[in-house]
Amino acid sequence: MIDWQVNEPIKNGQANRDDFVGGLPFGKVTMAAGASFVDVSITVAGDTVVESDETFTFSVTGVATSIANGKFVWQREAAQGTILDDDRDVTPPTIVSVTAPAAGNYVDGDSLTFTVKFSEAIDRTALGTPLLALTLGKTVRYADLVTVPGQSADSLTFSYTVTPADADKDGISVGQKIVLNGGKIQDAAGNAAATSLGALKTGNVIVNTFKGVVVDGYITGGTVFADANRNSVLDEGESSSVTDSSGNFEILGGSGPYILIGGTDISTGLAFKGIFEAPPRAKVINPLTTLLSSVAGLNATDAEIATAQTLVKSVLKLDSGIDLLSYDPIIEATTSGRSAAEIAIAVGAQGEAAKIANLMIQGTSVLAGAATSTINTGDAGRAILAALSDTVKSLPAGATIDLA
Repeated sequence: MIDWQVNEPIKNGQANRDDFVGGLPFGKVTMAAGASFVDVSITVAGDTVVESDETFTFSVTGVATSIANGKFVWQREAAQGTILDDDRDVTPPTIVSVTAPAAGNYVDGDSLTFTVKFSEAIDRTALGTPLLALTLGKTVRYADLVTVPGQSADSLTFSYTVTPADADKDGISVGQKIVLNGGKIQDAAGNAAATSLGALKTGNVIVNTFKGVVVDGYITGGTVFADANRNSVLDEGESSSVTDSSGNFEILGGSGPYILIGGTDISTGLAFKGIFEAPPRAKVINPLTTLLSSVAGLNATDAEIATAQTLVKSVLKLDSGIDLLSYDPIIEATTSGRSAAEIAIAVGAQGEAAKIANLMIQGTSVLAGAATSTINTGDAGRAILAALSDTVKSLPAGATIDLA
């Protein structure tokens, strides 16, 4: 016969009689001959109180093993047990989803925003300033944790604002884990959340990558640059590109309007000695965008550029539906399947572009011939263009101009 019991607690953190059904358990059991153990059942009292785990001591007293000093010596053993609090949350938050930026070209001032949704609410008290590592081109940038009004407590949003120095034409990449940066992402119970983001599909998220074409005819071998300081000169550090054999260019990063200098006109084989301009992020650089830039001004806002475009199209009697920042009249006029009306619109636009180019060339020659000292052809062309843009801006509403 073996006596057993759960001992009275002797220190804090140990279970007491209230933690068991009927008080501290005790009893007797008989171990079968040859057996090495016998089962004893203890019933723990259930509750819904969130508390720490509690230990208890289970002791047994068996048969007498010897006699010492006239007294029986009993076999005594004890073991430690623990009552686990099943009312406490022990489940760590998992990442349910990650929302990455939509496919597109993100430019200076745009935000690359990522939202990480967890399986439960995240405790903000120890959150700190976690980060997401982004690789833009060959440069690592960090998206900061940002506050989003009204966002659910189970989500964290990280954002990075693109600068002119950033560029990535192949698609950005994101670090596979959230950088804790000394903080803790956990739930209210202190369970550490998962931080692994997995492989995100961001191959179509490009940064500050601008592709376009120079049209006069097409200009090959010309230098296109983003004129960050608006001085019409390619300065050290400004992003630039050389047009290919079809007049195409690709600008990575940078800011400011686009300037074209140099190169050869494919249609005539003659060196291009003037300057063409276009507003920032234009996909086409030609005489029409050059006039548009002059009318709007090199420091024009997007709204001012849009207003200037409307004016230029009206004055030159161009179709109001075309976008001068992306419209290539030569492509539109020669692409198979275009309607007669679409071809007429394209031919009309290219005709006006040619008139502007001729005006700049002829005006430059006149100025050069009349000058008493050498005049830079770019400066002369800009002076002609400034006079034309002043004329355009001074016309009464609804008036047109004939450059023939």
